[in-house]
Amino acid sequence: MTIDKTWVGFVFGLVMPIITTLLFFKFAYHGRLPFFDFLAQMMEIRGVGMLLAVSCLPNLAVFTLFAYTDRLKVSRGLFLSTLIYAFAIVIVKFVF
Repeated sequence: MTIDKTWVGFVFGLVMPIITTLLFFKFAYHGRLPFFDFLAQMMEIRGVGMLLAVSCLPNLAVFTLFAYTDRLKVSRGLFLSTLIYAFAIVIVKFVF
């Protein structure tokens, strides 16, 4: 069974930034405040766009890994999901 499917990369690309955000919260704040308070604080300091951008960085590493190993359909799915995040980042940066 091969994992070279576009939907695999798409789902992986959508989930990876969420996991990265949770890890950032866990290691940066050590549970000092609840997660939703953390998000509210990020909204107050207008840092949600930056948080989204930083949480998408692992997608770049995974994209490079899959592209280098000729799993181009997975890379395509990762690219598409990262474009969705990029669109969300632009909206957050200019609207909020």
